[in-house]
Amino acid sequence: MGDSLSGEYSTEGQSDREEIVSHLGSPATLDACSRSSPATSMTPTSPVDDDDPQASVLCNCHGRATHQDKLDGERSLLDLGNYIPVGSLRMRWQGDTPARGSWKEVTDWSYLVLDNQETLRQSVMKLARAGWIRAFCRRASAFQSDVAVTVRIWILPDDVGRGILQRSDRSLRRCLKALLCEVDVCKSSWAATYSETYAPKHIIDETDDKSLSSLYYLYNTMPSPKPDPHWVHDRFVQAAMSDLLDGDGFIDGLKTSLYPYQCRSAALMLQKESMPKFQLDPRLHPTISANGSVYYFDYQSGDILREPRLYEEVRGGILAETMGLGKTLICLATILASKGYWPRIPIEHSEDLTPVRERVGSLQDMAASAIGRHSVPWKTHFERLSSFGDDYSQCIERIKKNVGSYMIRPPQATLRKSRATVATHGRRIRLCTSTLIIVPPNLLQQWKNEIYKHTEDGALRVLVMDSPKKGLPPSEELAEYDVVLFSRTRFEREIRDGEDAKGRRAPLGKQLKCFCPYIPGTREKDCDCFRPEEVYNSPLKELHWLRLIVDEGHNFASSGSKSHAVLVAADLQTDSRWIISGTPTKGLIGVEVELAANEHSKPDHEQSSNEVTNLSPARRKATLELRNNSDAWRQERSDVEKLGRLAIDFFKISPWVSSRRDGAPPAWNTYMYQSYRDTKDHGFKGYSACLKRTLEGLIIRHSPEDVEADLKLPPLYNQLIHLEPSFYDRLSINLFVLVLTSNAITSERRDEDYLFHPKNKKSLNQLIANLRQSGFYWTGFSRNDVEAALQISKDYLAKESTKLDMHDRQALEDIIVVGDLVLDSSGWNAFSRFHELGIFLQHWPGGNAQEWALDGKGMADPLLMGMTQLCSAQNYVNNQLYASDPSDGLAKEGWSAMYAANHQASTERVVKGTKMKGVPKSSLAQEPTDTHRKMSTGTLEGIKSHQESSHGKGLSNGDLSSSQNLKSALKRSRPPGPEALIPADSPVGQTIICGTASAKLSYLIDKILSLHKQEKILVFYEGDNVAWYIAQALDLLHIKHLIYAKSLKSERRSQYVVTFNTTETFRVLLMDVHQASHGLNMSSASRVFFVNAIWQPNVEAQAIKRAHRIGQARPVYVETLILKGTLEEKMLQRRKAMSTVEHQNAEKSLLDDKPMTSIIQSAKLLPVSPEDMEGPRQMASLHTPQQVFGRPNRNGALIDDPDADLIDIHGESPPTRKKRAKATRTLDFDQTLGSESRPMETNNDERTLSDSDNIIYIPPPARTKSSADKGKKKVARFAVLDPDPMELDAGNQPAAESSRGPSWGTF
Repeated sequence: MGDSLSGEYSTEGQSDREEIVSHLGSPATLDACSRSSPATSMTPTSPVDDDDPQASVLCNCHGRATHQDKLDGERSLLDLGNYIPVGSLRMRWQGDTPARGSWKEVTDWSYLVLDNQETLRQSVMKLARAGWIRAFCRRASAFQSDVAVTVRIWILPDDVGRGILQRSDRSLRRCLKALLCEVDVCKSSWAATYSETYAPKHIIDETDDKSLSSLYYLYNTMPSPKPDPHWVHDRFVQAAMSDLLDGDGFIDGLKTSLYPYQCRSAALMLQKESMPKFQLDPRLHPTISANGSVYYFDYQSGDILREPRLYEEVRGGILAETMGLGKTLICLATILASKGYWPRIPIEHSEDLTPVRERVGSLQDMAASAIGRHSVPWKTHFERLSSFGDDYSQCIERIKKNVGSYMIRPPQATLRKSRATVATHGRRIRLCTSTLIIVPPNLLQQWKNEIYKHTEDGALRVLVMDSPKKGLPPSEELAEYDVVLFSRTRFEREIRDGEDAKGRRAPLGKQLKCFCPYIPGTREKDCDCFRPEEVYNSPLKELHWLRLIVDEGHNFASSGSKSHAVLVAADLQTDSRWIISGTPTKGLIGVEVELAANEHSKPDHEQSSNEVTNLSPARRKATLELRNNSDAWRQERSDVEKLGRLAIDFFKISPWVSSRRDGAPPAWNTYMYQSYRDTKDHGFKGYSACLKRTLEGLIIRHSPEDVEADLKLPPLYNQLIHLEPSFYDRLSINLFVLVLTSNAITSERRDEDYLFHPKNKKSLNQLIANLRQSGFYWTGFSRNDVEAALQISKDYLAKESTKLDMHDRQALEDIIVVGDLVLDSSGWNAFSRFHELGIFLQHWPGGNAQEWALDGKGMADPLLMGMTQLCSAQNYVNNQLYASDPSDGLAKEGWSAMYAANHQASTERVVKGTKMKGVPKSSLAQEPTDTHRKMSTGTLEGIKSHQESSHGKGLSNGDLSSSQNLKSALKRSRPPGPEALIPADSPVGQTIICGTASAKLSYLIDKILSLHKQEKILVFYEGDNVAWYIAQALDLLHIKHLIYAKSLKSERRSQYVVTFNTTETFRVLLMDVHQASHGLNMSSASRVFFVNAIWQPNVEAQAIKRAHRIGQARPVYVETLILKGTLEEKMLQRRKAMSTVEHQNAEKSLLDDKPMTSIIQSAKLLPVSPEDMEGPRQMASLHTPQQVFGRPNRNGALIDDPDADLIDIHGESPPTRKKRAKATRTLDFDQTLGSESRPMETNNDERTLSDSDNIIYIPPPARTKSSADKGKKKVARFAVLDPDPMELDAGNQPAAESSRGPSWGTF
């Protein structure tokens, strides 16, 4: 037959496959695939050589085969057109030399030999005998006495002849996989024209894609969404998509204009919900056969298909837009665009839906029933008609009575004669148009605020379920809401479905009988048996929801046992499912977010047109190319597994759900990597195209370039601020170096006494954590600790048997000198005893400095005092500034303050002794917390009182609707009154703070004082004691602040975020860097400070993105404070030099990085001098000394209760009739259990409050000194302020209609 059979065979494997897959997605192709039969859709198209002996067999390739009956099945196997020419084998012929140029079907395999591959030859023989393959040979070239031949392999696809051949034989399947692994697919090999030096090309090489070396690279190079309304058959959804894509970003009910990228994301969400594409089974690889046709190859199972196997894409996916780009707004736009749309009845439950009536129904009844069964979106249609004045109430009522529903039947119970088996009933599921949203508890209030901010009054009916004690309304009432907003903790409570009050469940299929005895003398049983009527049935599971949205849903992929939230979500009936997360897994993070943590200095000329920020396209591209390698594949395995858990457990994506087997790992993990060989044995060859197609069908995300074309965020500048450590900073850090050095030398760096021994890792981690905190301030060491460590070093040096090299001897002598210097420092001894942060002052009034001096040196200049004692002195003097001598009695007050401090120190439990050689136990414990300090609302003492206050009990949304439960939104600490002036000649007015014992605190004070009036400030910290010290300094300076700490309840955290973002009262927010969780919006702050160097770049980037996000109107300046020459400076240098793999390996602890461990082991002492112990050289000076007594705004800083000046997100006290401001807007919350809201009557700017109103109180303005205002009565207002105009200038713009007076409605 010659070369005429070879046809055109392209080796452009990857590009061809991508073109095939894209072609499969077109509607015309899908329709054609659905009409074609498995054996007839693709046939060879090459011409046939008439001289070929097999032409009579092969000529059938050109005719279209028809469907064969089972009786004629064997004849169909003779048709070579039903086989696929996959490739060839190079073998040797032993026997008569075949004629050159002719093809001969191989029937006797005894003449064919495969060098060193006898097993493969036996496998080919088995497949040929079983009819799975057919083979044809032809002479290629001669070698000595043997003859080289090319054997063409034609394989019968699995979707042909299944009723005739047994295709489930595992032995034959293994043989087929072995053959496919070795078959040569090159065109020259197929034509038998290869040379002796030719290297064969295998099918497995065809599936390789060298660009898939990094999951990070793959995630960041995904194509941006491209929705197409023509894909959608539903005209209502098509119109909604067109409105999003063709309009100006306005949606009915949405008062915020969307950016174009947000419109595209929302439109694609609608498209995936309404008409998901049919995609090729991701396990199949489209491959070009030898005659140019396409077949589909599963390299794991060895299946070969002629026809594509298609699956419907998931209805939903992961909205993974970068943090801060408005994912919540996109979700709200999707909800409003599809408001009133109904979910579809699942096909598997669509039997027997047509009602059978006793008599012919009316046309109205039949129409209403059809509307319900076919999920016609009638609500918006009738609302539009009713707006013209027509009455359609009867039609609406009739449709509501005929809402679509279906029955889910329970699993069939096994009937046994020996048991009384009870048949269980199914559950009736009712369709509803509601969206179920699950959010983390700390983001619940933020979602409520976003709904109010972006939606018009009455556009959405929202039910908020935030309290575990709050019960759900019945399913009929629940279905009336547009949105049901759950906190995750409340959502998890629905795991009680099917349980009674004691957590018992009814046994499946068993009849319940009670054998409990009667109560003596009565006819009542003493019974505690399970009663079906007492079982809780969750209303959530009685409805088929339009969609389920899980904010920050990456937590649904947690390893180990499934959480209650995952189990409850798995049992819900939903039309579509969405996860909202900018980081679907830990490793899937946008390159722009990662670059936010990189240092970059702002140019001197701020208005320069050549400014370059961290997020420049050139820097992104360079970072991506650097990450496009396979170094991190072992760390990325966990990301691949988490994606699999989301795909299987939450999205239930086919075919992954159906491929699971009990006791075996999911098939997901084996298909995500190139090659069907075991990656553990053969190494990583790259990710498979299967993973790429799955991600593209699951994730919605825009590239940074496409976002920047629509939106330009303010620039981001990130700087390292290198500070000279103060004398006490150097002492604290040197003590840790003393411990490390003494332990290493005296333990001779061996056995368990050595701190770096593997068994001491936990203790070493705590010591390093304490060492890092000492970069800000540390008082954890006691005098006894230092003396004990020094004595061990001195004794070791004094031993005659000690053998030390010169380096170790010198190191021990140096730490002994430094240790003695520490013990001689009166300031350090005072800090260690009282655990106070030192403040240095000048010009102390009244000649009573001795009573206040922390170190007992009242004559020193500057005077050293503790922060707590200075706050007491300040309060004392400020309270009697009206007196002729405000400092009168200050000496007695100082004696009392120091007596209290000494009493606290004497009763404090001190950790003493050493755990290992030279290692004091206190260095391995956390720093003592000064619980005796009294601070303001935002401080840690206030936090504790918050948790115990009645406010923490939580009030429901329905409680807000009652006029008896309203409370002022801003509860003032004390009405600001006239502040007493300090006489010009008073000594108290001359007292100033000139420095502190912490270099970082001094710098932070200067920056906050210079910035807090113009900008809001975020300060990220690690360690509660750091927050203590900063909060005390802010209290001393009368700067109102809040602390977002891990000890807060989620409700209080939400309250702090709302207060900080919406009021001007609090200018500084201190936040634990590990609590800067996904989703928090702190765009009101434009200054960010890190007081500790952060080891994990992703943690730092997440914290920065709290401020640098959509809605930010100012440039964001980030400063990380670093002490020169210290461990944290070297730590950041090491972090910058680390690769991604090294970062992932050392994510939990910096000790997991060997170079960093070596840096710690070789830590050196910082230079200190005895001359630095006295005078100004011992402190970190303030750039601008600060007045202590009679500071401005001191009255406003007085705190009466922990709720002072906080936005009340629940409300408790009743209001009275108030006037409404023109620039405000009011919300009406529904009763929690679904009571209908009452109409509100308005008369210009006045309205009467009804019991169902939710009015938020705005306090009256402060009294002004203007003569025009004299005598005017201050009036309080009840309203919610419109969004900050400064924020709206840079963020999303409200629609013009939103400013046209009030619009009362339901939220």
